Amino acid sequence: MAFKLFRLPPKLPVTARRTFGLYRPPSAIAERPATCAEVDCRHWREGWITRIPNASGDNKDLLDHVRRNSGRTFTDITALDDGDTRVLLFGPGQTCFDAAAHRTRCDFEPLYVVRDGDYRGNPTGYTQTHSRADHWVEHFGGHWDRLRTAYERG
Repeated sequence: MAFKLFRLPPKLPVTARRTFGLYRPPSAIAERPATCAEVDCRHWREGWITRIPNASGDNKDLLDHVRRNSGRTFTDITALDDGDTRVLLFGPGQTCFDAAAHRTRCDFEPLYVVRDGDYRGNPTGYTQTHSRADHWVEHFGGHWDRLRTAYERG
């Protein structure tokens, strides 16, 4: 069932109206990859431990890969474990292994838009986009002052 929006019929024509709006992209679209520091990743902040079982040759290759290609520094603390597992201690301040999954919102400055008309349309086609909030607020204040002055005069 479609929901129909109820609006009171306007008393003025669409040409007598002006709309001030702020537009921002939806947050689902406005995301980007982030660093561990930007998302305050616990592993980046505190460090982490990785355990690699010693049982098979594949795990030896994994350990060699971590040593040669990860770009991270670590301490081998295998002596603390039972001997069947390599225990690697990665210190804080390093990119974690899950860094590719880190995302953060892009807080885009909204578009400050002024246009003629209302929900019924923009018959004159007038649209102005302000680059700064204070300009938009000044434009709104000037428009509101003109409306108030006209109202007080009758």
